[in-house]
Amino acid sequence: MLTVLLVVAVTAAAATTAALGVHQLIGALLVGLAWPVGAAAADGGGTSGGGTSGGGTSGRTDDTGGGHADRAAERLASTARSVLLPFFFFGFGLSTDLTGLRWDARTASVLAVLLALAVLAKIAGPALCARLTGMAWRPALTVGVLLNARGLTELVVIQIGYQAGVIDRRLLGILTLVALATTAMTSPLLRLLDRPRLTKRARSGARSGGPPSPGSHSPCSNTSGGCRCG
Repeated sequence: MLTVLLVVAVTAAAATTAALGVHQLIGALLVGLAWPVGAAAADGGGTSGGGTSGGGTSGRTDDTGGGHADRAAERLASTARSVLLPFFFFGFGLSTDLTGLRWDARTASVLAVLLALAVLAKIAGPALCARLTGMAWRPALTVGVLLNARGLTELVVIQIGYQAGVIDRRLLGILTLVALATTAMTSPLLRLLDRPRLTKRARSGARSGGPPSPGSHSPCSNTSGGCRCG
């Protein structure tokens, strides 16, 4: 019953925001923010803390309250991720024609400038803020690299802008390439930042002879007659 109610609520909210001129994703987002996920679990934890009936009260409260809401939301979200989300990317791919881009000097320069600005703003800005709060440079740059990955969010925003007429088809293709490039460079950059730590660990292990293998004994072992070496 709750699953049907959630489907109706998401559909109605999406249709309402679309009729108001706002993207239907905003309506679905508002329903997700308002849906009581985990509320009863927190109440149950407080009840069990009072010492009346221990953990059993928490479990019953969760099952009769927000537990059903949690399970309904999880079932619907799992179905959307496995069934509906691929169709979103399918529709996005249909509306994006990368082969239609005219690869002249202007297009290449716009792509290069946007990619450089996107990487610089997302890596340097957060890394500098993290450094100013006391983080070391390597963890600070790691934060920036992780934020540099656009992924699904960027594609959704690009699609919304294209449907609203804010960007044309040419800029849609360029921004899609920027989103794909910044997402693809995340893993190589993380490995590059982590290489000094791994190298230092390998050198430290080589100097110490590596960890002792299971079942090995130290050169000196205590016996009943004292310390015997060898």
